[in-house]
Amino acid sequence: MRRREALGVIGALAAVAPLVGACRRERKESVLIAGSSTMQKYLRSLVEAFEREHPEVFVELKAGGASAGLLALKRGSIDVATMTRDVTPTEDDLALRNYLVARDGVAILVHPSNPVRSLKLEQLRAIYEGSVANWKDVGGPDARLVMLTRGENVTTEHSLRDMLLGGDLMPSGAHVADSAAMTKAVAEQPGAIGFESSHHVTPAMRTLAIDGVELSRLTVLSGRYPLSRSFYLALYGTPPPPAVAFASFVLGPKGRALLEREGLTVVY
Repeated sequence: MRRREALGVIGALAAVAPLVGACRRERKESVLIAGSSTMQKYLRSLVEAFEREHPEVFVELKAGGASAGLLALKRGSIDVATMTRDVTPTEDDLALRNYLVARDGVAILVHPSNPVRSLKLEQLRAIYEGSVANWKDVGGPDARLVMLTRGENVTTEHSLRDMLLGGDLMPSGAHVADSAAMTKAVAEQPGAIGFESSHHVTPAMRTLAIDGVELSRLTVLSGRYPLSRSFYLALYGTPPPPAVAFASFVLGPKGRALLEREGLTVVY
């Protein structure tokens, strides 16, 4: 599917969005959004802001997975699908329009003294499958590898599992409670390896290149960094005006500002 230029996307949506104002009724109109559970966290603040601007519209946000959300969208069960991947050739058709909203990257963190500077994606996959217990097995020193995890319901871990393990659970590692605990644990343990969303990374942290590509805003935005996540909204057929208004809001300046505040890298 050919992507529209940013101004064309926003302009086309904005042209339809005013129809919402003409359709005001005493009862609230609704927009049902479902799909990627990862996107739920990032869309909550946008839903709240949108409802403040459109008090006549009620937005319901559900998870369920990208594939299930896209299927529900095509069947007319929901109004907007959320995805953290592009559509596949078998999912695509002329009535489907998916809009790239933002990107993010998952940083791989190691102790500053670790001489390893880069890992191949296959090596990283082996680590999180639990088949690597020593850094020497991936080109590092003869030292115990300590894998740090956050929990299966944490969005960053969920994304890393999707990218590396096809969604399978990671083996039990040294569990840490939150982002601060993750960075502290990596900084205190020379053999540790951890992960964090790119917007939490500071210059003091040591991040690994993956397949020779360093983590940066540019490599995440371009998709060159292998552990990049893409966030999409999808509409289908002739969507109801409130759904169009919501997509227009997300892609517009207020939505982009909120996404950046959430730590994502907006694409326009």
